[in-house]
Amino acid sequence: MEASKFGFGTSTPPAFVFNPTDADIVAHYLLPRALGLHNPHAHAIIEDDPGSAPPWEILKRHGHEDSDHAFFFGPPTNESRRAVRGGVWQRRKGNGYEDTVTLVHPAGGCEVDIRYRRYELTFSVAKREHERAGYVMHEYQIISPPLPGTVLTRIKVHKNAYRPPAADAGGADEQHADLQVPGPEQPGPSHEHDPATNGDGFAGAQDGALYDRR
Repeated sequence: MEASKFGFGTSTPPAFVFNPTDADIVAHYLLPRALGLHNPHAHAIIEDDPGSAPPWEILKRHGHEDSDHAFFFGPPTNESRRAVRGGVWQRRKGNGYEDTVTLVHPAGGCEVDIRYRRYELTFSVAKREHERAGYVMHEYQIISPPLPGTVLTRIKVHKNAYRPPAADAGGADEQHADLQVPGPEQPGPSHEHDPATNGDGFAGAQDGALYDRR
């Protein structure tokens, strides 16, 4: 999705997209948040509970009704099944997907391994629970070193995702129709956008970050 939709400057050309990898998400958004560090690119992540409303409503609330995805910082939860108005989020069975991001301090070369877990949930529309609605939620949590309590969520939208009839799509949407994602001037660490990343998708130690990813 265009980087400008995530606050990376309204003059950003449409060809520049914000599509971070799992490693991008953990190293440059989840980790600074968990450590309480300043992040100049935090505007790309919405402060809201992604499970507080059906996905089409939460996306529209923040100006992403036409986006392929959106990112949220919301309250942590261990629920495997979450009912919301209009449907239910269901977590896939198992303990989620785990991987490691290795960060390297730019001054001394010291390495730190960040282990994270990603859970996947799918959304089913009420009374159509055996049909895929076209919305997937990924929840990212850092498990080593232990940094509990911080969850970054990505909602991905498939091309033919379910949209409710116009008569049923009101509610909270109407109350928040004027809310938009902020648009600071600073570009962010999308690997297709920021030349400072040298094409690898990471802004590294600039702007106060502690480590580069190896």
